[in-house]
Amino acid sequence: MIKSEKNGVVDPSIKLAYQKANSKLRFRYSKIGCFLALFLIPTGSLLDHFVYQFFIDSFFKIRILAVISIACILLIHYTKPGKLYIRLLDISWMLVSTASTGIIIALSEGPNSPYYAGLNLVILAAAVLLPWTLKETLFLCVATLIIYLSACLFHTYRTGLLTNWNILFNNTYFILLTAIICCTSSYFVSRARFRDFVLRHELDIRNKKLEELDRLKSQFFANVSHELRTPLTLILSPIENLLHKERNLSGKIRKELLLAHKNTLRLLKLVNELLDTIQIDAGKLKLSKKPIDLAGFTSGIVESVRYLAKEKNLSLKTESPPEPLIVEGDPEHLEKVFLNLLSNAIKFTPSGGNITIRFERTEAKAIVEVEDTGEGIGPEELTHIFDRFYQVDGSSTRKLQGIGIGLALTRDLIEQHDGTVTARSELGHGTTFKVELPRFVSTKQEFVVSPPDKLTKTSSPLGLKSADRTLIQNVQKSTKSLPVMGSGDTTILVVDDEPDMLRFIAGNMADHYRVLSAVNGEQAITVARSEKPSVIILDWMLPGMDGLQVCEVLRGDEATRDIKILLLTARVDEESKIRALQRGADDFLNKPFSFVEVKTRLANLLRTARLQRDLQERNTHLENTLKQLRETESQLVQSEKMRALGSLSAGLLHEINNPLNFTLTALQVCRDSTSKEDERLQDTLNDIEEGMQRVREITSDLHTFAYPQTVDMRATFELNSALDSALRLITHEVDGITITQKIEQSPRLLGSQTQIVHLLINLIMNSVKALKEVPKNASPTIKISGQRHRDRFKISVQDNGIGMKPETLDRVFDPFFTTRDLGDGMGLGLSICHTIVKNHGGDITVKSKEGKWTKFSFDLPLELKADQN
Repeated sequence: MIKSEKNGVVDPSIKLAYQKANSKLRFRYSKIGCFLALFLIPTGSLLDHFVYQFFIDSFFKIRILAVISIACILLIHYTKPGKLYIRLLDISWMLVSTASTGIIIALSEGPNSPYYAGLNLVILAAAVLLPWTLKETLFLCVATLIIYLSACLFHTYRTGLLTNWNILFNNTYFILLTAIICCTSSYFVSRARFRDFVLRHELDIRNKKLEELDRLKSQFFANVSHELRTPLTLILSPIENLLHKERNLSGKIRKELLLAHKNTLRLLKLVNELLDTIQIDAGKLKLSKKPIDLAGFTSGIVESVRYLAKEKNLSLKTESPPEPLIVEGDPEHLEKVFLNLLSNAIKFTPSGGNITIRFERTEAKAIVEVEDTGEGIGPEELTHIFDRFYQVDGSSTRKLQGIGIGLALTRDLIEQHDGTVTARSELGHGTTFKVELPRFVSTKQEFVVSPPDKLTKTSSPLGLKSADRTLIQNVQKSTKSLPVMGSGDTTILVVDDEPDMLRFIAGNMADHYRVLSAVNGEQAITVARSEKPSVIILDWMLPGMDGLQVCEVLRGDEATRDIKILLLTARVDEESKIRALQRGADDFLNKPFSFVEVKTRLANLLRTARLQRDLQERNTHLENTLKQLRETESQLVQSEKMRALGSLSAGLLHEINNPLNFTLTALQVCRDSTSKEDERLQDTLNDIEEGMQRVREITSDLHTFAYPQTVDMRATFELNSALDSALRLITHEVDGITITQKIEQSPRLLGSQTQIVHLLINLIMNSVKALKEVPKNASPTIKISGQRHRDRFKISVQDNGIGMKPETLDRVFDPFFTTRDLGDGMGLGLSICHTIVKNHGGDITVKSKEGKWTKFSFDLPLELKADQN
């Protein structure tokens, strides 16, 4: 932006330009003000008639004198000095209006005259109508106030009447109030007017610079286009000479030359279109018009592109008119028009579609329609298709190439021929382009029937003879589904939607690598997952899914995340490079590129991939070794635990059995010597004996755990009996706890009832300890349930206690593991439960939610019926 102010100082040049522009504005509005005064001052006589009828003659003379003065001032506006002294003129006619009003006030009633309101109107007119500065508005306001006070004093002196000071003060107050408002308005309006002028001034300067830049841009593109045509010609000519004259070229060399020739013609076509566009913008396009038979001319162009339609399996037909359709036009440029329309139709029509060229004539126009059965164009895009550089699919994932010049150039060339081109389309039902040109009436029979050979050669997609064109078609067909090329040990995947580029890269890589091919992102991902290539050479711009999205998908898949990706792109900005690296590309290469650079970068990526693979294999081997060491260490620790437990068990059995046997013997003596009628004492002795038997069973179970033995799976017992025994033995411990039982029927189980009672006691007591730590206001509950599952019976013990932490669940069955305080358990209870269930051929599991509940589940074998044996 151009800075008009710096440190509060206005640029003198802008200030001078503003003064000139403001003078013109003042001049125009000053004349308008004069005309208004010439009309409004005489009409004031109507007011005099109703307010001061006695003074009407005197006031009329004053008004006429004011009108004459303002008329003179208006005439001066049209003189040369008037334009130079416009500021003096517009102030003069305003003072005349004020002075005439002041005289009327002095001659009528002085301060009591209602005509003081006219002075307010004059001040308002100056502030609203004229582009005055604050100083000028302030000058008029002061002058108006002086005139009013002078008129009031003169009236007092002339009449000798006392002045009504209240009315004088009232009127003076409103005049001052109006003056303050108008001065404030004038200040801000003048500043806004200046800012508006500065912005418009800067905009004009910027527009001039943009016009100059546009001119330089057009000149630059024109120069570049002209300069490009020379080397392109020097490239095309030697290639065509080799293709036409050298018949002993090898198949590979001939294919490479055809590829270079095709893409050189493609580049030449783009250069020619750009040059034509620039010439049209500059108004320098010259047409060499001559009479043309539009039907025969267009049919010749249709034949030149028919092989392209056959390649895509398209039906291309022409509905010829019964008589010649003559227009006056430039054959070269009209050929570009219809070639663009036909190329578009072939490009956007899927395989198996139809393209029809129709001809019509009216009294004044010749009409050609190119209709296809392609994808169609949406209504929102249809209005823009003739805009320059506009593409219906302008994303980086568009399926077809182009830069958006063809249709814009077509429209411009048709308009140069005084014709029109329009399009109608419907999504899924194709598109029709309609060209209308003025008919040419001539008595001569000489006219151009078909495009010259030189035009067809430079404008057609290849411009070669039929033999070479057939060879190119075969090459193009082979690139649609490229087979595996090469037979190296390393697999490379090349992904590009342009068959020529795909074949070029794959062909040069096949000497050293096994090369796979893909033409879009989805296919690339599928091939990468199935073939696991070492490196993917990936084009950024692909149809559907672009290269960055492919990188992201491959990096997110564990099976493909280690594949190296070399991204090909025409973008050279830093932001694009960073985006590519962030999405997972290992390296990128800018187009155009040297194939030596491609091979070098590929070798570096392969070397990096090999080093990473070796490192990964070593890491995997190291992790497996560490895992084996940890397992061995765990087994050793477990073995030591079991050995320690065995020693402990042996010592306990030796130390406990003697006093236990002695106690049981003494208990038997007490029972024999006690009267059998004393039932209470007998019950107590029975309970003591049952408890001592329980101690004996526990020591026996500990021995079983330390030295596992096979359980007699032929013994049977009832689950309900075992459960009742367990609950009876821990009656005091479960006091205050609600225990619910939901057991299906009364199953008979195979195994040791003693061990199962021990198991149930351990699990229920584990729940009791968990329930003791819940808040007192909670309702402690233990749910025991069981149900049949095939030939086994599954039993669950669930409580609503404190639950377990997730990290505890994995270790809860380990020997000596406990979460209790020291002295509150040895950590063998659940481990013994695990051993008991395993000895019965079952499995025990635990589920828990911390602070909510815990549930132990295990299964036991059911008794086999006779018919199951």
